[in-house]
Amino acid sequence: MAQDSPSRLEVEDPHLVFVTHGARTSSAHWRASGARHSYPWTSGRVCFLNAGYELSSVTVPTCRKVVVQFDTWTTTQLLGDEGYSVANRLRDHFVTTDPQIGRIIRAIYSEVADDCPSGRLYGESLSLALLSYLLATYSRNNPEAPAGRVSPSERRFRRVLDHIRDNLDQDLSLKCLSDMVGMTPPHLVATFKARFGTSPHQYITQERIRKGRKLLAGRRHSVAEIAFLLGFSSQSHFTAIFRKMMGVTPAKYRRCI
Repeated sequence: MAQDSPSRLEVEDPHLVFVTHGARTSSAHWRASGARHSYPWTSGRVCFLNAGYELSSVTVPTCRKVVVQFDTWTTTQLLGDEGYSVANRLRDHFVTTDPQIGRIIRAIYSEVADDCPSGRLYGESLSLALLSYLLATYSRNNPEAPAGRVSPSERRFRRVLDHIRDNLDQDLSLKCLSDMVGMTPPHLVATFKARFGTSPHQYITQERIRKGRKLLAGRRHSVAEIAFLLGFSSQSHFTAIFRKMMGVTPAKYRRCI
């Protein structure tokens, strides 16, 4: 069974469609700018339609898919540059099978489906990773993403680290951290990783687990209270991350020390 949309449709914001489950014999068809397009609609297929792309006679097979919309306000906030237009940088249209896009979108979908337990910064990091990859790989002329405006001093970066350690219980954001050093979020992530060998999200997670170990050793708080003090969405989320990094659950770690 296919879904047909015979009327003309102009895409208002860039859209990315990722097929999670598609039939081996399914195909999607549409007409745009006088040309007819037909592609197999199998699992792992990626279809990008840019803003202003005009569609007609659309036939898409019924399948499971994830649709990502790049609205102007959100992408501006992520990239930290009001004059930067994603729509102007990316191709009008492409269809491909790209495992890297698939990995990022599956991670985004999993996080959203679980009600975003890892917090805002993790979601922003995934979104930024997807945007940066698309801009680097599928741009019109492969222009670089906007560069950061300032090379921060050691003191300003130290302020970021202090802010992270003092606010582990908060839902930290890339925008907040990048504003502290006068950088765009993409430049902050790249510079942070070059300087500290890890991403901001991974660093925050490491700091939360480091502090969690101290709190567990102190035995003044329950595991549930520690999860709250460290900014985890739930005790189960804290337990899962702790076990992943330490090899044991928080309760077992406390019994062994």
